[in-house]
Amino acid sequence: MKEPLILVLILLLVLAGTGTVPDRESSRTSGGDSTPLGKETRPCSNPVGISIETTGGAEYLTHFKLSGGNKTVNLTLAGPVGKYMRTPGGILVYTFYPGESRGSEGAFLDCNLSVLWKRKLPALPRGYQNGSIVLVLSDEYEPRGCVYLLNPSNGEEKFRFCPDEYKFYITDVRVIGNELYLAGASLASGDAFIYAVRGRKTRKVFVASAGEHLLGVRVHLIVGDEKIKVIYSLSGWTGNADVSGHCIFWRKSLIKVGCEEHGD
Repeated sequence: MKEPLILVLILLLVLAGTGTVPDRESSRTSGGDSTPLGKETRPCSNPVGISIETTGGAEYLTHFKLSGGNKTVNLTLAGPVGKYMRTPGGILVYTFYPGESRGSEGAFLDCNLSVLWKRKLPALPRGYQNGSIVLVLSDEYEPRGCVYLLNPSNGEEKFRFCPDEYKFYITDVRVIGNELYLAGASLASGDAFIYAVRGRKTRKVFVASAGEHLLGVRVHLIVGDEKIKVIYSLSGWTGNADVSGHCIFWRKSLIKVGCEEHGD
């Protein structure tokens, strides 16, 4: 009986952060739009209202109600927390468990609110880029992080990449043409890297290190036509090895142009 009570308490904290405190059996929130990694998030031209309700019992279920024009669609997905993400081709609704980056279930509706697909998700949606839904598997409990690209029209996996670093925490992803760039750091070693995936070739470049287990990671990518700027902040376990700064790399070769550490 302790596990359901603990999960209810976690849900209260998560949903309270959105300004809504649920009752014991049912919670209703408005909004829930997730923050994307990319900028390519122009929604459908027709306005769509979305409401989310989570109910508890033998299992947690999240109920989505989408209304646009004269049409209303109701969807129920397994999982205690529900969110949605607008894309140029429609709306993704999905569920997950607090503190985990593995997704529970997701469904995609086109701009006319027709359900194109519904499936279990291997990771959490983190944005829409270059015609793909970007999913990221990355948290302190996962031995390896991964990035997945899904086809919005059918939900099928188009691409998957899992960095070789142990407990690699992915903080940024950029999909540009047929190239994928990602950044993050190993929570175990404290080392930050960027990866460039171009077809069958993968390049990995060291950025900086805190030299110990990490409690906090922020590695942000700015990908230009010729250069890549990496802004990083790494917080070590002891608090004595925190490092922050930025580095510049040539985009084609990933050769380092230079780095600068930021002072306190």
